[in-house]
Amino acid sequence: MQCLVAFSPSWHLQVAVVLALALPFLSLSFGYIPAKHELDVAAQLVQANADELDGWEISSLVWAAARLGYRPADHVMGTLLQQVKHILAQPVSSRPAFGAQEASMLVWALAVLHELTPSIWTALLGAIAAAPSESLDEVTLVHLYQAGMFADLDQIDAAPRIAASGDKSQGSASWTGIKVSAAEAPLKEEVQHKLQQLPPGIFDKCQQVYSETAQQAGFDGPYLIELTIMLLLSKVYPCLGSSPAYRRYFHDLRGSDLARARQLTEDPYMLIKFKSEIANRRAQQNNFVRQLGDISRTLKSMGLYHQVQGPVEDGLVHVDIALPDYKLALFLENAHKQQGKEANSSGQADGTTLNGYVANETPGTKQAKLQLLEQLGWKCYSVTWSERGRSEEEKQRLLMQLITKAGQMHTMQGRMNSMVHGTLRTVGDEKSRFQNASVGYHLKRDKQ
Repeated sequence: MQCLVAFSPSWHLQVAVVLALALPFLSLSFGYIPAKHELDVAAQLVQANADELDGWEISSLVWAAARLGYRPADHVMGTLLQQVKHILAQPVSSRPAFGAQEASMLVWALAVLHELTPSIWTALLGAIAAAPSESLDEVTLVHLYQAGMFADLDQIDAAPRIAASGDKSQGSASWTGIKVSAAEAPLKEEVQHKLQQLPPGIFDKCQQVYSETAQQAGFDGPYLIELTIMLLLSKVYPCLGSSPAYRRYFHDLRGSDLARARQLTEDPYMLIKFKSEIANRRAQQNNFVRQLGDISRTLKSMGLYHQVQGPVEDGLVHVDIALPDYKLALFLENAHKQQGKEANSSGQADGTTLNGYVANETPGTKQAKLQLLEQLGWKCYSVTWSERGRSEEEKQRLLMQLITKAGQMHTMQGRMNSMVHGTLRTVGDEKSRFQNASVGYHLKRDKQ
């Protein structure tokens, strides 16, 4: 981050934006996150010239801060929000407008940072609703749906609807005039309520795209981060070419690179191939993957049903290890590096893009999930795990301590759920085996 101070003040904003686009990816691939005091210095430099930021720049900066789990000081955040309001208040023809992707990135970030207001929420959702339908791509809709998941209902509840006043197809009657806490309503219903300002068609598309994307493990980590950056750069490239500060960083960004980025959302085959590449890199055997596997083996030896990097709560929230019966979520604690320090004694960064990823999601995304799941009645713990130097008994004892730490009532409920759900899962497995055997028998008989 020292490089930011080295540039002239007129370039501070552009250099900060470049770093903002790079740091979330570096936190996943190298585990690198600048120290808080370095981010504080950068934030103050940005604040000094915040009135020069346009829509995509301020979206990138706040989005990166939220992804890194960094909340700027109140006075800095206040200045940034004032610039957001200023941009939104400008005539559409003259202002550096928020496009659909930039608006969705910003509303996601403000939801994670708990900095939303009814007016900003309504204006950003309005920008997305008014955007051309072709701009409502996967990146935009995933960010938008997660904003509905993470947003504080009290911060946006006064916001009016964007849809026509006579349209009553949105929302649920159970919400009318009643404030229902997250723990009392299914997550999908809560998100629908928060996003009820959107026209029905956009919300339906948003929910469908998110449900499909969320089937891929780690979708809101490396996949979403890389795709977001590539698509944003493809849209704002003309701004980069006209700026001396940006040109020095993006002079080698070719038109073919940008064309490939745009084709990712236009060509289903290329998008599938891109997802496959990300999945292959995520599966590389680094410390993160090995530790997840070791925790899973230990839980199996204890006879505890669990999911590894699977979705919970209507399939909407992915966690590293979930014990659904106990409503217990475990997030693997990663040894993030700061100020260039390496994670291991060998001097090699285990987990670069050549060796998979060191994390399943950025720190800010993880923190947002933790807060959401706790509101929904889950017990969430960050786990520091070592597969070496511990006996199997020690590993089992550590995991049992986490389960009992959830509390006696929580643990007793989990054991009851485990007994009931275990029986249902056994019946389901037997039924599947019977159906598969029956199909095999009929196929064999037909061949004869």
